[in-house]
Amino acid sequence: MARFLRNAVGWLSPSPGAVVGVQKSLSSLLSILSSSGTRVQPSEELIASFGVYCMDAYDAAQGRELIQFVKRGGGLLIAGQAWHWASGHRAERVLFDFPGNHVTSVAGVYFTDIYGETGIFSVSDKVPAIPLIAP
Repeated sequence: MARFLRNAVGWLSPSPGAVVGVQKSLSSLLSILSSSGTRVQPSEELIASFGVYCMDAYDAAQGRELIQFVKRGGGLLIAGQAWHWASGHRAERVLFDFPGNHVTSVAGVYFTDIYGETGIFSVSDKVPAIPLIAP
C-alpha cells in the first residue's frame, strides 16, 4: 500500500518536488511520504502553494477552495468510506450529502454506500472498450 500511495501522490503532483499537504489526522500517510523523501507539510487547511493535498472525505468545509485548487492544476488525494458514513446518517442521501461528493462530483467521481469485495483480482492486458467514448 505504501508504494501505491507514493506513486499516487507522484502522479497527482503538477511538478517534481512540489510540497504535498497532508491532513494532520492522516499521520500514517504523512510518515509514508516523508520517509520516501517527499516534501510534506501537515495542514488542516488547503494552502494554495501545495502541489497536492491529501485529505479524508468526511469534511467539505473547504469544498469551493478544493475545487478551484484542482481546476488550477493542483492534485487532490481524497479517501473515505461512504458506506460507513451512511450507516450513521441513514436519513441522508450519500450521492448528494456525503461530504466528499461535494468535491469529487464536479469531476464525475462519486463515493457510494456500496462496498466492494476484498481479494486479489487479475487485470487483463487488453484494455476494454468504454461504451461512453467508443464510436
